[in-house]
Amino acid sequence: MADNSQQKRRDFLKTAAMGAAGAVGLTALKFDGANAQATGGWVNGMQINPAIDNKRVICCHDTTMLTATPANTSWANQNANVDAKRVGDNLDQMAMLLTGKTTAAAAWSTIFQLAAKPRGAYGWP
Repeated sequence: MADNSQQKRRDFLKTAAMGAAGAVGLTALKFDGANAQATGGWVNGMQINPAIDNKRVICCHDTTMLTATPANTSWANQNANVDAKRVGDNLDQMAMLLTGKTTAAAAWSTIFQLAAKPRGAYGWP
């Protein structure tokens, strides 16, 4: 009996991507740039974070983040087989590469500039 799990997963991902692309396309048709600008939403050409170039991309491929292949994809099995320290270290390294900072703390505070947001943003008083 052939293992069709890869083919089924691929079909699922294709279908999901096509559905998501259609939903995004429909949403884009209804996008109102003037309203977005007034409410603080996305405006075409807007810099997402002034300290990070919009075109900068960081990637990580580290097969050692999993200590073993999970028996199935339940949350419990996946979490039991993850090296959390390695994942955290990789995220810190990616944040530093993304921002050009030399410490993880400086990188994360550059990415999440909550202090720069006006009072009342994110539920702050």
